Amino acid sequence: CEMVRGRWLEAVASPPRVFCAVDVWHHSAKLSRQAMKGWGTNLGAELRARKGALLDQIKVLDGLADGHDLSPDD
Repeated sequence: CEMVRGRWLEAVASPPRVFCAVDVWHHSAKLSRQAMKGWGTNLGAELRARKGALLDQIKVLDGLADGHDLSPDD
């Protein structure tokens, strides 16, 4: 929420060349959409990395179970 607020204030501080209220609003909305799109991309990459790490851990446990190196209590 703070990120979006910060981007919005940044966009309002750097208005487009045409200074009517609609142009300022459109410019601010455009910059906010771009920021949120980038944030979503970063969030997706983080989730994919966490999922990959969990899958790697599962593969290690499967290998231990298949090799009988894992007791039923583990």
